[in-house]
Amino acid sequence: MIRRPPRSTLFPYTTLFRSRGTKRKDAGAKLKVKDLCNGPAKLCQALKLDKLTADQKDLVTGNMFWIESGESVSKEDVVRAPRIGIGPSAEEWRDKPMRFYVRDNLYVSVRNKKAEMEIDGVNK
Repeated sequence: MIRRPPRSTLFPYTTLFRSRGTKRKDAGAKLKVKDLCNGPAKLCQALKLDKLTADQKDLVTGNMFWIESGESVSKEDVVRAPRIGIGPSAEEWRDKPMRFYVRDNLYVSVRNKKAEMEIDGVNK
């Protein structure tokens, strides 16, 4: 879970919308809050993370981000599915279930309904 940084360094939503809207014709005006950061690339765009700011940085021991305890999620609500958007150069990894998300989370970019149905079958 990513927690907000101290208030003095917190990006206001308007800044995040502007960051995400740089390549859009509407400059981010029509973005919905749920679409602001629903995916790794969108999150990086909104926070202005690129190779210059985060490449080769240790995100575990560094001070750029930190991880804190959040809400508990039951094991049954964690969906495990193949990754999305994997190109031919990583073909051997494309179908491995290495993508995890919380079922019914509004901020998930692409749901895997097949994986969710498999969980439902196991939980019945």
